[in-house]
Amino acid sequence: MRIGNGLVIGLAAAALACFTSCAPRAEIKQAKLYENGLATMIGGDIDPVSAKICYEWKFGMADFWKWESPSAETVLKNNHPLVGFSKQEVAEIFPAAGRYEVRVFAKPVAGSSATTGESTQIGLSVPKDEIHEAERQSYIRAVFRDRKLIHYRVWAALDLSVKRQGLGR
Repeated sequence: MRIGNGLVIGLAAAALACFTSCAPRAEIKQAKLYENGLATMIGGDIDPVSAKICYEWKFGMADFWKWESPSAETVLKNNHPLVGFSKQEVAEIFPAAGRYEVRVFAKPVAGSSATTGESTQIGLSVPKDEIHEAERQSYIRAVFRDRKLIHYRVWAALDLSVKRQGLGR
């Protein structure tokens, strides 16, 4: 029996889709657990919610800010560079007056580093290197109004990279 190229490509695409959706990465599974946990804490006080995220889930505080009835411009101006609010989110989350606190939590999930250097024409090393570090972190952004959790968002993993130069040997 002869199988056409279209059928083979279709079967390969279906197998790939099943592989990626049927066997999600550990980070995605963990993020779902965080989302489910946060869903049960909507309306909860800021201290127990933060304690659960920091002490039970082992996240660290990455950013924090407070506003009294902030304007959309204020929120967007003070956005976290990786997990900031979109204009639509600002309109949905910050319409009511009140005292808002936004907390961004981060947790490393994986990382790697590499050092690159230079050498002279005769093979001697130059005394300065560059270190390239890549790190994946999970993030939780929690929004509190009048000390009660009103909104959250979870990112399973975001890639960060850092390059440091000029380290002597």
